Amino acid sequence: ADDISFIANNNKIKNISRGQYASKLITHDILTKQIAQHEYDGLQDFKDCDHLEEWPSIGYSKVEAQVGNTFRTSFAPPLSDKEFTSRGDYINDMTDSAVSFYPKHKSMYGASTAETYDNKVEDWKLQHNGQMSLYDGVTLLVQCAGVSTLRVGQTIKVFVLAPETTSKGEFDVATDKYMSGKYMITSIRHIFKNKKQLEYKMFIELSKDRLDELPTPRPIRKKGSIEV
Repeated sequence: ADDISFIANNNKIKNISRGQYASKLITHDILTKQIAQHEYDGLQDFKDCDHLEEWPSIGYSKVEAQVGNTFRTSFAPPLSDKEFTSRGDYINDMTDSAVSFYPKHKSMYGASTAETYDNKVEDWKLQHNGQMSLYDGVTLLVQCAGVSTLRVGQTIKVFVLAPETTSKGEFDVATDKYMSGKYMITSIRHIFKNKKQLEYKMFIELSKDRLDELPTPRPIRKKGSIEV
């Protein structure tokens, strides 16, 4: 590769606001006037889906701030007997970190059709937001020599040099173990130049949603010791 630049690298504030780790949805049926609450557990959804590597991009350590002991807000009753998260010490328990609202109702196509369409927003909206945030988590832009056989959707292995130096030439030390790994090609830009001689370059945008090594959790300090 001629050059590697970082477009995104797990912006946790952005991930939290988009509901990647945990979120809550309030639905309002405009026909029956029923209001219901739904929750999303990003860690559980992560386990239920296929990914490029084995481990999530963050270590699910306990939250050190006092918010871990704060009771969650209940905006509406559930549609089923499932109990809501009332409190918790982990980041996927922080369902109040991203709350959204969406209207819904059955027979959205009107009485002229027998189709009782329901948008089922509670089954996909929170999952979509969380998975799109994962998709944008770690993104690289690589400039390299042209390879016409590459296609969007293929996966490639990338080795990113670590910022630390090594005098022993050890490969596992010379490469960044978190930024290196398997990436999926999300876009390709081909560049042809015809000056004195033909030149073929390409820009490849790469993205990955998990790591091949589990991030080391940090030992929890005294809860509430962090000043916000």
